Amino acid sequence: MPIYAHTIRPNFRDVSAIASCVAASTPVTLYTLPYDGSTCIIRKLTIFNGQAAPVTVQIGYTPSGGSFTKELTDFYAINGQDNEWTEDQLPAYEFPSQASNASTTIIQVQASAAGAAPADVRVQVEVEVLPGLSVHA
Repeated sequence: MPIYAHTIRPNFRDVSAIASCVAASTPVTLYTLPYDGSTCIIRKLTIFNGQAAPVTVQIGYTPSGGSFTKELTDFYAINGQDNEWTEDQLPAYEFPSQASNASTTIIQVQASAAGAAPADVRVQVEVEVLPGLSVHA
């Protein structure tokens, strides 16, 4: 029977690219978990709303063959402004790893209204990645 060395990788922070919502209620990729077994928690959320009116932004995922599933509360973004939430204002929801549900490894965002730049809704997140346990023989 082999002996395994268990190591826990440290948590780290990562920042997503800016996701641009250009069509209403159409999910776009916001963040992809870096590798199997990792999970993440959104620690900072920044939204710029280029629309002429406030919009509602939803964060979640789309399961294989399904429709968008919202995982966090709605975020109300004021038009023409940078809207920002930090970790003490965000729910501590941990997006699961590929091992538990492959469809949630890509975090998506959608806005209630959007259009081509400069009327798009831009979203960026800072996440804390929890790499989990790695096993080495």
